[in-house]
Amino acid sequence: MKKLLFSLALGIALTGMAAPNLFRNPDFEEVLPSGQAKDWVSKDLAVPGGIGGNALQVRCFLEMKNDPQSMRSYLRQDFKKLAPGEYQISGYINGKDIKALWVGTTSPVKEVGKMHWINAKNLEDDGLKDDWRRFEFVLELKQEADISFVLEVIGTPDSCSLLDNLSMTKIEFPPDKP
Repeated sequence: MKKLLFSLALGIALTGMAAPNLFRNPDFEEVLPSGQAKDWVSKDLAVPGGIGGNALQVRCFLEMKNDPQSMRSYLRQDFKKLAPGEYQISGYINGKDIKALWVGTTSPVKEVGKMHWINAKNLEDDGLKDDWRRFEFVLELKQEADISFVLEVIGTPDSCSLLDNLSMTKIEFPPDKP
């Protein structure tokens, strides 16, 4: 019984310490009259069918000059004066005929340090079928900056996928012990 109470108390404490999600409208529940998700720059529409409600239906319709067999689509969110540090971007994707998911910024390279995928191999091993897959990406912002984060989906012409439960959190490291 003591172990159960300790586990519950620890779970509540860790939940209380979770970093806030910096993305606005991360679940695409707020929808503009046009059908597009509020707070996101995208031509794609918010539709029912997400993990807990709406999802962003991403249709690959923009041509890629370097690969005529692929099309792309994207969504972007802009931030003013984002503090330096490491950030984790994560979410879920579901779809057929998706070749790649790209996460990046539109900011100058000098402001962005390391960038790496945490679980990209899981996405590439057997491709996306009709199941939800979690993705995680970490990047370092070297200095305070106005920055835009971009998620780009690359697939076969007219392929479609869903994005949901997006999250961007600042990774906080515990202070060094004296």
